[in-house]
Amino acid sequence: MGALSGSERLAAYVDGALEPEDAARVVMHLADSEEDRRQVDALNELNRLLAAAYAAPLAEPVPERIRRVLAPAPRPSGFRLPESLRGWLMPAGMLAAAAGLALVIGVSIGTWTSGPGQREVGPVAGDLHAVLEEVPSGDTVALETGREITMIATFRDGEGRYCREFEALDGDSAQFSRGIACRDGPEAWIVAVMVSEPLETPADALGGYLPAAGTTDAALTGALDALGAGPSLSPSAERALIGSGWAE
Repeated sequence: MGALSGSERLAAYVDGALEPEDAARVVMHLADSEEDRRQVDALNELNRLLAAAYAAPLAEPVPERIRRVLAPAPRPSGFRLPESLRGWLMPAGMLAAAAGLALVIGVSIGTWTSGPGQREVGPVAGDLHAVLEEVPSGDTVALETGREITMIATFRDGEGRYCREFEALDGDSAQFSRGIACRDGPEAWIVAVMVSEPLETPADALGGYLPAAGTTDAALTGALDALGAGPSLSPSAERALIGSGWAE
């Protein structure tokens, strides 16, 4: 516990992550610190609000406008979707190098690296393409495959392209993924980075799964830096952009 700052120690206490001896020390400290008691109360309230917000399983039907764009579209002549992409951007045999984390990144040349080599997969197709085109940040779409995709943010990269950060949850294979896709020409999206890690046992309190190690944060932060990511668009600016078909 000695490596934790004061705020980190309080957060670990609220999350039940401290050893019994360390938790007892925090309890004794809180008896003499009104300021830290207020912080603990605030953290507990935040946890309560998050649990209430995400406790119920997603049951809303996919909007009709999303269903329309999810219909299979003809692919360009001569284009064959790679086998790994057919499994919704999940390379077969992706193994963690450490802590169960699998990292797929191709920021510098706009390709999706899968395994020891690199290959350009072309425009993203199918479900993910439709979600990138139509779904506002903060919204979650439940696909018929059982996967859930949540849009996180929209921003411009250092080249001026619009990029979108997203998360995907696959309960069947117990995988949690985070990725960034950038717009590359009319109606085309290129995956710039994809990070995947296994999920822990379902978290009963939240009615869902939790990432096992939380190591995706550092990988996504590095990818955002490499892309030269600008600030996230405001909700109103993003809605206008989506409504215009991504035309400025």
